[in-house]
Amino acid sequence: MVLKIFRRIVGSKSEDLAYKMTDNSPIGPSTQDLQNLTRMSYKSKDCQKIFNVIHERIASRGKNWREKSKALTILQYFIIHGSPESLQLMQSNKSLVTPMLDYKYLDSNNHDQGRSVREKAKNLLDVLDSPERIEETKKNYKLQKENVRKSIGNGRPSTQSRNTLELLRESLFDDPDPTDLNGAFESSTTQTAPKAPGVDSEQPRMVGAMLSAIEEEH
Repeated sequence: MVLKIFRRIVGSKSEDLAYKMTDNSPIGPSTQDLQNLTRMSYKSKDCQKIFNVIHERIASRGKNWREKSKALTILQYFIIHGSPESLQLMQSNKSLVTPMLDYKYLDSNNHDQGRSVREKAKNLLDVLDSPERIEETKKNYKLQKENVRKSIGNGRPSTQSRNTLELLRESLFDDPDPTDLNGAFESSTTQTAPKAPGVDSEQPRMVGAMLSAIEEEH
């Protein structure tokens, strides 16, 4: 399935939301926005428009690495929750993601901010190459979400707990994922992401999953 290029129409909710979710701000897309965009992907014309935005963000040049990382996060979410058409578009347009395997961007502190982009791109391509891995990724995601719900219990987290989790997310992520997507993808591809200096690689994924579970209760 080939992407059809639609001219942007002012007021197109799917495009506006996709642009909002893939901006260059340090805050990642919210669970609610991901869910809303996923619902829109079940309408063919909206699905095409969403992928046009994702294509634009991934193909853009320059230092806006967050735009690329957020676009790849949406693709990860679509593999698990998206419409059949969105999955077909990803599988037939993998060449859009392939260049991100070599993406690099060093910030003013000489930190390689392109690492998250490369990791997400590799995980996506590994999963898209195998229908079995797609199903395994979905199962891993559901299992991790269920484990988080069990760990939280039946009671609602206190305001203090919510504030603590939010602070943890802000301190551990510059471009946070609101869902435990990377954990599910890494489990299915047996890829182990390198640890950032001074940060436990399991802790960010745990915080992301707990935040997702909390947000879904509202």
